[in-house]
Parts: sequence; C-alpha cells; structure tokens
Amino acid sequence: MTLVPGSWLRVGGRFELAGSVTTWSVAEGRRGRRWRTVTLDPGGSLRAMLLEVDPNRRPTRLELATARGLLVVHPERDPAALHGNVVGETGVRPITLPWSADHLLAVADEPLSVAVAIHGLGPGTQSLEAPVIIVDRTLDIAMVRWRIRRASSTAWQIEATDSGGSPRLVEIDSEGLPRAFDGLAVDASRWPLEDS
Repeated sequence: MTLVPGSWLRVGGRFELAGSVTTWSVAEGRRGRRWRTVTLDPGGSLRAMLLEVDPNRRPTRLELATARGLLVVHPERDPAALHGNVVGETGVRPITLPWSADHLLAVADEPLSVAVAIHGLGPGTQSLEAPVIIVDRTLDIAMVRWRIRRASSTAWQIEATDSGGSPRLVEIDSEGLPRAFDGLAVDASRWPLEDS
C-alpha cells in the first residue's frame, strides 16, 4: 500500500504477535491522528484502545477498555499534569500524574502504542532517555524510564532503565506505522479506510 504524499493517513490493518490478534485503524485529520485497536489474547480476553495524538505527535487522549474496567487519561490545559480515571469493580479511581513535553505514554503489550510514542520523537532524534507512563492490561499505571536509541533509519531499541528487562526492538515506517516488534512482523495486512 502506497500513501499519497500530503494526504491524510486513513489505514486499517490486522496482525498477530505472540498469539494475540490485533485489528487496528488510524485516521488523520487537522487535529492529529486517532488510533483504534481491538486485541484478542490467546486466553480469550479482549481489550480495546483509543489513542489520539496532536499534529506534533504528542498524546492528547488514551482510552483503554479491558475486562478489569475502563481507563481514560489526557493532558489538561495545565501542561504539567496528566489527568483521568479508572472505572472498575470497586468504583472510580482518579488519576493525576506528572506530565511534560519529555514524557511518553504507552500501553504495555500494545505494539501500536509503542510505535506511536517512537514516531513522536521526530526524525532528528538519535538517542535519549525519557520518562514514560505505562498502562498495563490490569489498568495499573507505572512510571518508568526508557533509554531509546536509533538502531537504523527505521528501527529503534528501547530499554527500560529501571527494570533490568531485555531491550525491545521496534521498527516503524516513514508514516509511523509499525513494521516489526521484537523481530516479528506486525504489518501482515493493511487496507485503505477509504478510496482515494
């Protein structure tokens, strides 16, 4: 699939990674991009994500729905805070977290959210350390630090500096769409959402 230069990005796709099957779409407009995913995990659990970014590729809204409940977070007009809530079995839990232009936002085990975060770094970035807000499938939130290094023109190595885990390799194309995650292809199928 070839995108027309200067046109809005409107693409859908489906991929399988580590036994999980994800169907996704992205639509771009004047206010940025809106990513949607639904993922079926090997055990049969389902989760859905909405991730919006502004034209500068900065997150403006994350919604995550799992069997544990619903999460919504977004930066407020105050650029120093990320606000939202989790609605679960025991009620509503408010969220207020530190936020800055340096922070990244991602969902654990969601390759598209990691690709969006990496794409937001911009073309001139070679390496950096960044604070990252990570949401997991139980809707718990952790603050971590990533060491991010460009491995090639399309690939990035990510290492969580405070967890001691293995580095991850993420590959994205020029449009910010994920091509591979830890060496596994994630762009098995792509389709235009509308005819050009």
